[in-house]
Amino acid sequence: MFEHLDDRQRRKVQGASTLASIGLHSAVILAVFLFAAIKSTAPVEQEIQVKFIGPGNQPGPPPPPPPPAGPRHVKRKVTQPKQEIIRPVEVPKEIPKEVPKEPDVEVKEDGKEGGVEGGKEGGVIGGVVGGVVGGTGGGGTAAPPPPPPEKPKAKNVPPFVIARDMIRQPMPRLSEVFKQAHRGETLTGVYKVCVGQDGHVYEVNIIKSVPGADEEIVEGVKADWLYKEQQVPVCFIYSMPISIVQ
Repeated sequence: MFEHLDDRQRRKVQGASTLASIGLHSAVILAVFLFAAIKSTAPVEQEIQVKFIGPGNQPGPPPPPPPPAGPRHVKRKVTQPKQEIIRPVEVPKEIPKEVPKEPDVEVKEDGKEGGVEGGKEGGVIGGVVGGVVGGTGGGGTAAPPPPPPEKPKAKNVPPFVIARDMIRQPMPRLSEVFKQAHRGETLTGVYKVCVGQDGHVYEVNIIKSVPGADEEIVEGVKADWLYKEQQVPVCFIYSMPISIVQ
């Protein structure tokens, strides 16, 4: 085929044919790979047969019954209470009471003007028929006066409690006769002193006597001692030292 060509030209022609052969084979191989790639990406449809499993060719059991229906909501009919018709009540008219008539005044020959029939001579005008001449107008005894209100019971307290409410507490004045008789002596008297709600002393009882001076001490305590107002009467024991200076 290439005999008429020289060696140089023959080698060129053979190289060109070799390259063409290689390119043709490469194209064929590439085409095969492309076809295979396209074939592998195409979706494969498979036929799936579904068979029901049952005894033979008989149909399966019937489907279960539907669930029972829930409770029906029954609308209750609300009845409104009947409105009572209030009718006006007739109030009976008050019958006026009869006012008793005053007895007629008669003037007798030996009587006084204003007397009544059946009255007694010498009675009081306006008195009650059948009453006693010279009696009270009410025909009976007068009602006794109401008793005075009961005083609250006195409360016993220690001396230092009432001492906080003291306003004045001077020493009672003693007579010169007592001082002369007990000059240079120290005597002690004990007394129960009761203070009223107004703060004044209303009672002094002797517990330990000081002969010859008790009367003056009791009078001086009642007259001169004064305390603040109390909620209830208060009583306390007071020890009174008496020193007669020479």
